Amino acid sequence: NNIEFEDGTKITYVLPKLQISGLLFGSRVFEVIGTIIFKDEKNDLHCALKFYEPPGFFSRAEHSSDHFDGLLTKISNMDKIISKVSGEWTDHIQFDGKKYWDLKLIDPVIHIHTLEPLPSDCRFREDLIYLAKKDMQKAQENKIRLEVL
Repeated sequence: NNIEFEDGTKITYVLPKLQISGLLFGSRVFEVIGTIIFKDEKNDLHCALKFYEPPGFFSRAEHSSDHFDGLLTKISNMDKIISKVSGEWTDHIQFDGKKYWDLKLIDPVIHIHTLEPLPSDCRFREDLIYLAKKDMQKAQENKIRLEVL
């Protein structure tokens, strides 16, 4: 997987294992397990973030299941630690104990209304228009038409 920037920087990453539980009974839970690795060759950077396994039935978790710890190092010298990284992917990230991103401090996205919306705007979906008119037959036909594209 790659993220490419306009200045030519390319960050490659390898995703860890993902686990979903509670599909048949109980609460559905999405877990990230293992290590995600980021590499930026241009800037000689490597970061490995370890996500912790959820506890078993008879064990107790050392961290919350969304917690991660890791190190930001040089590719050319993996012993050269630039920063210690930690956080929770559902809440915050910090480098050397200082928070750089916190979900609680982010402004929500605000919808901007326009006088001339695109024809693809969701307000023009025929299935929703017929649903609002309580014409279930036409609503279902148009929903299927959209899904079978």
